[in-house]
Amino acid sequence: MNLKILHVEDEDAHAFLLQAALDKAAIPNRVFRVSTGEDALAFLFRTGAYADAESPHLVVLDIGLPRVDGWSVLSTMKKQRHLKEIPVVVLSSSELESDSSRALELGAHRYVVKQPSVGALSEALLDAAIIPN
Repeated sequence: MNLKILHVEDEDAHAFLLQAALDKAAIPNRVFRVSTGEDALAFLFRTGAYADAESPHLVVLDIGLPRVDGWSVLSTMKKQRHLKEIPVVVLSSSELESDSSRALELGAHRYVVKQPSVGALSEALLDAAIIPN
């Protein structure tokens, strides 16, 4: 079974690192990437260009997004009956305890600080129990 992941990330380098980390962990996956909070919500609500989008098993969400930020995406998701059960992993460059706490309070499953290398990110994803062993 492929793990369907919606990756909400505006930086190409971070998107590449996530895919490389998933590949390194040898987990079959399909990653759907959007780069704005607006597109993430359209994907999740299956509107506009995303009317035929597949429902993800997991959302990996950056907080610092253009237009609609990740906090708004997370908050909106967790208020919707059909979306609140989808696990959300916040993958952020912020190491602030207040950001981690806020993400968890809003309903994120995990908060993972972005890592600078494929190996480090793969290890962080496995440690965060995002990827089943």
